Amino acid sequence: MQMSLPAQWRTSPVSPAAWWWRGATIRPWRRSAWILPRLTLFVIWAVLWRLCGQQRGFVEEPQTAGAATTNLVSPSQLQPQPGHGSAASLPSGLRLAVFDLAGTTLDDSVEGQPLVIIATQGAFARAGVNMSFEAINARRGLDKREAIRSLCEEIFRASENVSVAADVDELTDRVNGYFLEALNQLILSSELHEMPGTSSTFQALRDRGVAIVIGSGFAQETAQAMVKRLGWQVDGVVHARRPFPDAVLEAMRWRGITDPGQVVKVGDTVADVAEGKSAGVWT
Repeated sequence: MQMSLPAQWRTSPVSPAAWWWRGATIRPWRRSAWILPRLTLFVIWAVLWRLCGQQRGFVEEPQTAGAATTNLVSPSQLQPQPGHGSAASLPSGLRLAVFDLAGTTLDDSVEGQPLVIIATQGAFARAGVNMSFEAINARRGLDKREAIRSLCEEIFRASENVSVAADVDELTDRVNGYFLEALNQLILSSELHEMPGTSSTFQALRDRGVAIVIGSGFAQETAQAMVKRLGWQVDGVVHARRPFPDAVLEAMRWRGITDPGQVVKVGDTVADVAEGKSAGVWT
């Protein structure tokens, strides 16, 4: 007896269920020739079918609470697709938004270049090293000291001398000191401007009862000074060590939030996205 195929399967020619069903209606004496290869292909096809159906764009769903302690995400693991997310897909129970500072809420460009890159290049130049824009830009979003250390390690790897930890530490300390001096000078001598729409976004979130926290790779005192100069009313400023989720988790503790599904992390770099995913929150 041959049963009829459900309508939703008949109208989906690429559905694995429909493909399998058509094979199941073959006469019994012919089934032994096709069943094993067809079963193997069916399993592969069904897995691909499910994966394709789960694509959600740039906005990632939160993990369960506690996942951040075991699932650290590296920026190199991510391939973001800007523009594929939408505010409509954010949870209705949102209680906390953690925003990055430079490049996300703060327009950090000085004469067409990011303030951080100018300060970092100046710091390395002062130490006698010519550091490229591309090398620094590849580490944007990371904790500034960690980014400088990574660049210092790259210098030693590229040289003929064997790198030792003491040499890397010494150069990192020296360049980081120069960087902080250059950064503070740039901040004091430059006008600070928010990214268009930042204040209105903060207000719209506040109207929904969402707390606003700034998480930045700058030293906390520096970030607080910037926020004060911009005149923002926020619920806190926290130092970020991306891609580690410390800043997001600390902000959650401040607000007494245990459900990562009530939190969103907003930033403009792959490291920001890695931080949010490591914390298990929306990003």
